[in-house]
Amino acid sequence: MAMSGLSDLADSMAGANLMGPVEGTVTHLAIVAHGDAPGNVELEHPLTARSISHFADGFERIGRFLSRDAWVTFYSCIAGKDEPGSRLLSEISRLLPGRTIVGFELFGLIGPPGALNAPGTMIAIETPIAQLAVNPRAQHGNLNPWCPFAKRARNGKVVHLPILEQNGRPGKRCANPSCPGHTSPSHSCEGW
Repeated sequence: MAMSGLSDLADSMAGANLMGPVEGTVTHLAIVAHGDAPGNVELEHPLTARSISHFADGFERIGRFLSRDAWVTFYSCIAGKDEPGSRLLSEISRLLPGRTIVGFELFGLIGPPGALNAPGTMIAIETPIAQLAVNPRAQHGNLNPWCPFAKRARNGKVVHLPILEQNGRPGKRCANPSCPGHTSPSHSCEGW
């Protein structure tokens, strides 16, 4: 179902009766929307760390349908990338306490021109140009909350850095503020 923003999504969730006796029943919500810059999700108007206050009511409504430890994944190209992505995901996680908010540092390809991937499948690519990305050598597996290109935030702070960002930090330090450093960007401190 095509939606133009968080209000439409909340209305759809209400219509699907996703509220349990104590809390919401949704354990993982995936939102597919364009992202054309780090820290930006294209909804009814751009969702950024600066514009988050305009979306507070929508997130509050959506939060009613989420379980207390739900995951919300933004399948939006490069929305989780770098510091702007960290600010956006952290701000959303403040509005949805206890929930894990996910964004990605790479672009996503839903399918080559004229075809669609299987439902829920988005391929990680380094370029926004779909014609170049259909080459298998340009693809880096599927985007999902546990892939190496995912950034995760919870309760106002980043709790997991994507591999390319972690690789650029001194000592390949992960999101743990007291991280001593790692030998590989695929390593993280336990719990981070």
